[in-house]
Parts: sequence; C-alpha cells; structure tokens
Amino acid sequence: EAKEGMALLAMEITENIDDNFGKLKELLKFTRNGVLRRENSTRDEECELMRMGLITAVAVFKDILPEYSIRPLTEVEQQAKVGKEVRKQRNLEEGLLRSYGQYVDRLEEILKTVKRGDAGVVPIGVACLSELAVCAGHFNYYERVLAALCGQVFNGREAVHSVAISGLGKVFSEDEVGRSTGQALRLLSDAIQSRDYSPPVHVI
Repeated sequence: EAKEGMALLAMEITENIDDNFGKLKELLKFTRNGVLRRENSTRDEECELMRMGLITAVAVFKDILPEYSIRPLTEVEQQAKVGKEVRKQRNLEEGLLRSYGQYVDRLEEILKTVKRGDAGVVPIGVACLSELAVCAGHFNYYERVLAALCGQVFNGREAVHSVAISGLGKVFSEDEVGRSTGQALRLLSDAIQSRDYSPPVHVI
C-alpha cells in the first residue's frame, strides 16, 4: 500500500507540478524512518521503503527541476505587488526549492547518521547524489551535493566508495563546460591534503 501511494504521488507531481507541487512534502516522508506505522513492521521493511523513497524522489526531481537556478527574492521584490500568475510562479519556485533543499538535507543526514544495520541505505543515498551531481549542476545547492559525493569517495566501504567514484566519473564525462569537474577536483585535492597526501589506494 505504501509503495502504491508513493508511485501515485510521483505520477501526480510529474504530470502536473503546478497543481501538485505541495505533494512533494508527502513524497519526502518516504525518505525518512517511521513511514510504516504498524506494530509488526520490521526494520528491513522500513529500510526497503526508505530506499524506494530516495530513488523515487530523485527521479521526480530530475523530471521537474527547472533549467535555471532559483534566485531568492529581495525584500523589495517580496513587498512589491505582482499579478496572480507571477505570484503563482513565485510560490511554485519557493515550494520547489524548499522541498529540494529538504531532500539534499536528508541525503546528507543519511551519510552521517545511518546505523550499521541499515548500511544498505547509504549506497542508495550516494547513488542519488550522483544523479543530482550529473543532472542538477545548474541548480541550487549544487555545491553541497558535489561536496557530499566527493566525501564518500573516501568511505572505507567498497559498496559506498565504488558508487561515489562511478558517479564522479559520470560527472566528469558529461561536464561540457568544466565547472563541475574543476570544483570536484578542488574538493578532492583539499580532502587528500587534509590526509597528509596519503589517501586510500582506491581513491588514487
């Protein structure tokens, strides 16, 4: 039932973001603990649903993100009188940016707080960061996405660092301008320097 609800939300949002962007909040609930409110639900079930929620959310954001970054309104712009359509567009952008920021928050949180028994969630989180690093280089919070992805290159678990390295390879191969590549290399260089230039072999 939860999976069907998740799929329905994703379909409604992608088919009509103007009327359904508020449902992003409902979709993001599936990326967190405690979605299954049954006494007999298991931790494996919770983690499976969380993994599906993360994957579904990244697919939705890839589909609905605009091809430009959203600039915060100045105080003067916020107070100015505007037409109905302009206000509707502003509300849409504000809601979208808020939900996307919450999703990035959640991915960062997973990398820091997921327990060892829930380790299968972490590679999925890194894979989602990889997708955003490739498709959302133009959008808000990109610096955080790339920093989180680069940080996982140094993760000691192969199941995690292999996903991060593969994701960065895709970023490099699809970066026509070079901005993302340059930024990623700076992050990796700083991380290697902080380790006295002795990174794990897999990083090299």
